[in-house]
Amino acid sequence: MIRILLLSLLVFFSASAFAASIAGNPKGKITLVEFMDYECPHCRHMAPVIDELIQENHNLRVIYRVIPAFGAPSIFTDSALLAAAQQPQKRFEVFNALLLAQTNDPTPDQVVALAKKAKLNLPKLMHDMHNPSIRKTLVTNLSDFEALHNNHIPLIIIGRSGAKAASFMSIGEQPISKLQTAINHMESSHD
Repeated sequence: MIRILLLSLLVFFSASAFAASIAGNPKGKITLVEFMDYECPHCRHMAPVIDELIQENHNLRVIYRVIPAFGAPSIFTDSALLAAAQQPQKRFEVFNALLLAQTNDPTPDQVVALAKKAKLNLPKLMHDMHNPSIRKTLVTNLSDFEALHNNHIPLIIIGRSGAKAASFMSIGEQPISKLQTAINHMESSHD
């Protein structure tokens, strides 16, 4: 258990380098890292919960780390999301919201249709999806996720920036009350 907590801290502190996106307060003292996949319905269900946490906690930074948990469909969707992050922020945000709003696992054709709807530059998106840095991000995220000896998503880690103490880790869909309690604890803890 101690090893997993130490690994969670290492994963936590390297999180922003491999983020699909960062939401909330980019300088927030409390950070929530979510390992997720757009092909995962449980991850999509958590989106409104995370959004509400961001609205209620002005000192919260949220880092989304996508992992290709479902093989080829995940690689396509997650690569598209990471490539979309290279385009104008507003268009990326629309694309991200459209993906999270899907009730079914998005197919590659649906991902492309959503990219069009978000007014992303499709030739650039398709080119950028094959950039080695996208593949490296997916591999690193999956490796960090697996290092935590877990095989369920969403996986959420909450901690204080610069903390020396172990952080909170949660697996699967969670009620907002549980995550808010963890955030409150992190805000009141001192190193």
